[in-house]
Amino acid sequence: MGIGPIPAEIIRNLPLPEGFTVCELGDQIWHQGNRKSANWWSKPARELYKSMGCTRYEAIDGNGGGTILADLNFPLDALHPGQFDLVTDVGTSEHVFNFAQCWSTIHTLCKQGGIIFFEKPYQGYPEHGFYNLHKTLFVDIARANGYQILELKEHDAPRGKLWRGAYRKPTDAAMNMAFVFPQQGKYVRKLKI
Repeated sequence: MGIGPIPAEIIRNLPLPEGFTVCELGDQIWHQGNRKSANWWSKPARELYKSMGCTRYEAIDGNGGGTILADLNFPLDALHPGQFDLVTDVGTSEHVFNFAQCWSTIHTLCKQGGIIFFEKPYQGYPEHGFYNLHKTLFVDIARANGYQILELKEHDAPRGKLWRGAYRKPTDAAMNMAFVFPQQGKYVRKLKI
């Protein structure tokens, strides 16, 4: 998908520390302006983060364009947990069959108190990826892992609708264990989770 004007503005307004670090799932492009006008341009997303004061940037991608070549279907043993203040998934995990592993990786890479930002299709986007994802998934991921929901909003896009969200990972060490795979909230009591 890339990072368009609206997600770029959301990212700029996130409460990130000075000299923050970022890891993206996917080698993202930063787009500004309207694609049909003369003012449209695109740059590597690392330029957006650099302009914000980022001191370390990594992009995990299976196409060879990122800084880390990896198949996101599997755990990333080479990376140590809790290295990044911001971990993003802007249009990547829906293209990976093991979506749950992607979120486990996101959780593992994010520091305590760090922020996770995502943009996911849920309606439309024919032949775009493996999954269209619903709000209940994102609410229940947050609930299961103790994330504070900073933003979770539906947005219209040229090919359909999507969810944009930002979570803050807990600062409490007890809440920063391994990623918890959620159950859909309406079944939690029945399953005694």
